[in-house]
Amino acid sequence: MRIIYVCEDSLTGIFSGIYEVWKRKMTAEEAGLEVGDSFERRLFCEYIFCKAEERKALVVIRMIQKNLGADVYEKISYALLSADRRKAEMVFRAMLEAKKLSRKDRLMEHLGNEAVRAVFGMYRQVANEAHHYKGFVRFRELKNKTLFAKIEPKHAVLPCIAEHFADRFPQENWVIYDKTHEVFLIHEKGKRYYFLQQYMCMKGDSGSAQNIAGGFSEEEMDYEALWKEFVQSISVAERENRALQNQNLPLRFRTNLVEFSKEERSDSPNFGEFSS
Repeated sequence: MRIIYVCEDSLTGIFSGIYEVWKRKMTAEEAGLEVGDSFERRLFCEYIFCKAEERKALVVIRMIQKNLGADVYEKISYALLSADRRKAEMVFRAMLEAKKLSRKDRLMEHLGNEAVRAVFGMYRQVANEAHHYKGFVRFRELKNKTLFAKIEPKHAVLPCIAEHFADRFPQENWVIYDKTHEVFLIHEKGKRYYFLQQYMCMKGDSGSAQNIAGGFSEEEMDYEALWKEFVQSISVAERENRALQNQNLPLRFRTNLVEFSKEERSDSPNFGEFSS
């Protein structure tokens, strides 16, 4: 009977599941991995729910970094942020493939292997989306002077873009809210950023981020109006190329771009003052 380890959908959760399989020296035929709780159960399989443990995850992370190298670890980490439900299983199988190689640090070059090819594809999708969001995130100033941005990515890209914005705005209070995965990336000026699940921030309130209302500053609304007017003024109808526009700026990214949004004054959370 094949044993399936069910993991929490997080890096810690999946690496904890891989730890359980790896320490038992199980093959892909003997064991597999599933993520979350909405998967389809198969016949003749035993399902074991695996608790996310930092200690176990760190053991696997160090093993990958030591034996496969930092580059392979980065690609695996990105792949595990993918929305693809096969990610844990494919990473496990790719790690098994690495055991056969003399140059384990070149694992991601072995695209003839189905699992390696899948992991590399997931990495590319996550990396590409993260790259887009580095340019497409639009911060808006709240009444308490905190900068707030909302994104709706397919993949959990916040960890991929956190350092970028921390380097750009080290002396600002800012928040990026991932509506898809209900996670906040919070940065206090002069401090290290951190992540917060929405349910922890809401403290029992079942509403969305904007229901903790605060509203944008008057200066923000004035600048937004000027920005929209500028964008309209430089547009030349006779030279409009919708196909090229959609290629350079896909429609799914436009929902939270100021230049494409309608007037609104309360679509923001109020986080109060940051602690000192």
